[in-house]
Amino acid sequence: MRVLEMRLGGIGGHSTAIFGLSENTILVLPSGDERRIHFFVASGVIHTAICRPFLADNGIRFEQSAQKGQILSYKESDGRRLCIPICTLESKGWNTGPPRVIEMSNTS
Repeated sequence: MRVLEMRLGGIGGHSTAIFGLSENTILVLPSGDERRIHFFVASGVIHTAICRPFLADNGIRFEQSAQKGQILSYKESDGRRLCIPICTLESKGWNTGPPRVIEMSNTS
């Protein structure tokens, strides 16, 4: 890990203290595929930013559901999608709940 001392500012005006950069870290995806990634090391409340190339390379997509709100999803090796709720209809603001497997249909 390379030691850094910086603050990363978000579009909402928040900022996160960054104290390191991990480079060429191996990330093992649920499918068993491995990718080398770089990421910042931070402490405290972290607002995540994911870049489009990572999303496209790994088949990750954003979905909008009238029942479930906005979801980031990843197809697992068994055909199900691991879904991370981004914005839910029940509460205002960003969702902070854990990821879960949701059976998605074309009509949801």
